[in-house]
Amino acid sequence: MITEAAPGPEKRTSSQIERLMALEKLVELLGSQKRAAEAILVDPSSFRRKLRGDREVSAFEMKLAGDELFRLGNQMLEYAERIRSVHA
Repeated sequence: MITEAAPGPEKRTSSQIERLMALEKLVELLGSQKRAAEAILVDPSSFRRKLRGDREVSAFEMKLAGDELFRLGNQMLEYAERIRSVHA
């Protein structure tokens, strides 16, 4: 699949900037670019291009990122509940 190159920094919209920031947060929360790339179903080199802003981040990829963070959040809540119940 061929994707269009993202516009240069001077032409980015607030939505595009928000998507780049979301990818950065995804990396931070998942702990690696590799895991973040897997979460949005792209190879690591494509992910790096997206993270640099060289490639567009699609709405579908943002949905996948959100789904992964939601899953991670649920895991954290379940773990927190177990810890609280053991130490209650």
